[in-house]
Amino acid sequence: ADLKGGVEEYDMRSLRAISPYWMSTMPIYDGYRPLDAAAGFILYPFNGMELTARAGYVKTLDRAMQVPYVNQLTASCLVQYDAEQLFAGLSCKYVYSDRISAYASAEYSKWSSDEETGAVLAMLPQFELKCGGQVGLMNGLRANIDFTYESMTAYDGFRLPYVADLDLGAVYSLSSRLDLGLKCRNLLNSRHFRYAGVRNTGFSVQDICVESCFINRYEVRVKQAFIIPL
Repeated sequence: ADLKGGVEEYDMRSLRAISPYWMSTMPIYDGYRPLDAAAGFILYPFNGMELTARAGYVKTLDRAMQVPYVNQLTASCLVQYDAEQLFAGLSCKYVYSDRISAYASAEYSKWSSDEETGAVLAMLPQFELKCGGQVGLMNGLRANIDFTYESMTAYDGFRLPYVADLDLGAVYSLSSRLDLGLKCRNLLNSRHFRYAGVRNTGFSVQDICVESCFINRYEVRVKQAFIIPL
């Protein structure tokens, strides 16, 4: 017997029968990067802390870009133009024994294209911020938090809605081979578009079960996840 129900989450990962290029007005060709260069440095100010700074320049010929027709990205088309990216970023990681770890990274990008219409850059992130961490609460129980923020490139005085995701989770190790977890996704309940016409799922709870076993000295991990939109 089976009893199932709930919200069907539709995006390109589930709609495999529909081509993601259905709104393309021309064939999609391979792009080419004649230059992709970056430089930076890494510092270790004290035990467990790592600081990284980097900056670079990327030039792409025939970069595929998604152009929104309307400000909520309910429709779009794919185009290809030459694009350039100047970027600079900072990141840090901290680990204290095996109980506490944290990370943070920020990157700013300036995009330009040979197409005069700035809308071709609308889906490219101008600023990205990621941070989070994990802490061991008790023997076998770990809690983690992750936050992501993206601000898109503005054009003609307009900018697509920002992306803000906050996830909170916990994992309990029943044994060396079995982990059980619970993850609350999108605690801010922000609604945004990552694909044309497909809005993200709001606040939801995800149940995770990960089982590990060794076959001929190789570790095999089986992960099952159940998503419950609220």
